Amino acid sequence: MGLLRQFSALPNGVKFLVDMRAELRETKGDDQSLAALDADLKELLSSWFDVDLLNLQRITWNALAALLEKLANYEAVHAIRSWQDLKHRLDSADRQFYAFFHPNMAEESLIFVEVALVEGLADNVQELLDVGDNEGNGGGSGGNGGAGKAVDTAIFYSISNAQRGLSGISFGGFLIKRVLDDVTRELPGIKTAATLSSMPGFRSWLERRLVVDGDSLFTAVEMRGLEPLLSSGDRSDDNAALIAELLDSAWHRDETAVEALR
Repeated sequence: MGLLRQFSALPNGVKFLVDMRAELRETKGDDQSLAALDADLKELLSSWFDVDLLNLQRITWNALAALLEKLANYEAVHAIRSWQDLKHRLDSADRQFYAFFHPNMAEESLIFVEVALVEGLADNVQELLDVGDNEGNGGGSGGNGGAGKAVDTAIFYSISNAQRGLSGISFGGFLIKRVLDDVTRELPGIKTAATLSSMPGFRSWLERRLVVDGDSLFTAVEMRGLEPLLSSGDRSDDNAALIAELLDSAWHRDETAVEALR
C-alpha cells in the first residue's frame, strides 16, 4: 500500500493507478494475489476520491474538443451518434450536462449525468434524445422545456461512469444531489426531479423469449394490442416474428407501433 501511495506524487500517477485497476479487473480471474491487489487499490482510490474532494462542473459546447470527444466515447447509456447529437445535449436551452472531476485528474471526468428540463414527467426517453423533435421545445409529457417555457421538472436521463478503474466506488447518488442543487438554484421553478432509466439487457432477454416461447409469450390482451400491426400490409399472424422484425426497425418513430407495443 505504501508503494501505491507514492504514485500520487508523480505526474499522472493517480490516473495511472486508476487505469491499472481497470486492466487488473479484466485480467485477475480467480488469482487471489491479484484480487488482493485489486482490494488494496480500491481502498486507496476510495480515500483519494472522496466525494468532498471532487469538483462539479457543468459541461457546455464551449469545452475543449478533447474533453467532448472523451465524453462521447464514455457515454454508456444512450450512445452519442454524432457531433450534432452531442451539441444537442450540451447546448440546448432545455438540456444540461454535469461531471465530477478530481484535482489530480483535471482533464478526465470521473462520472457524468445528463439532464432534461421539461414540463411534467417525461415518459419517453426517445423524445429527449431526438435532436429534430426537441430543438427549442424540450420534451416530456407536457412537450415544453427550455428558456421561457413552463419548466417544472428535471429528468436525469443518462449517467455514465467514465473510469472503469473506479468501479465499486459510488459517485452517482452524490452527483445527482449536487446537480439538483445547482439546477434548482438556477431555476427555482423546478419542483420535481426524476430518473428515466434504461433497462440493460431487456432486448436480449426478450429476443431469447421470442425464440423459445413464440406467441405463447403473449396474453390474449397483448395479442389484441398487436392487431393494428398484424392487419397492416402483408404481415403474417405470427406475433413473435412481428416483434422480432420490429426490434430491428425504427419502431420508436412509428406511432402505431409504439402504441401497440406499449
